[in-house]
Amino acid sequence: KLDTDKIGLYLSKGPKEKYPFISEVLTEFCKLFSFEGLSFSEALRMFLSTFRLPGEAQCIDRLMESFASRLFEVQLVQLL
Repeated sequence: KLDTDKIGLYLSKGPKEKYPFISEVLTEFCKLFSFEGLSFSEALRMFLSTFRLPGEAQCIDRLMESFASRLFEVQLVQLL
């Protein structure tokens, strides 16, 4: 079983310019989630249940930015 602390640290590593591969991994990781039909809080709980948030604010910001982009993408398709 993978360590959720290490998953969170790995996915949140940045900045994007310095770690472009990890940034792409985070983007693809977020694409694994289908948030269709879920409220914001349900989608966030689902996303956060797969790893543990790191303590650094910049790392959390990178994770939440990717989550928000994916959620917007899924919800935009539902509206069309």
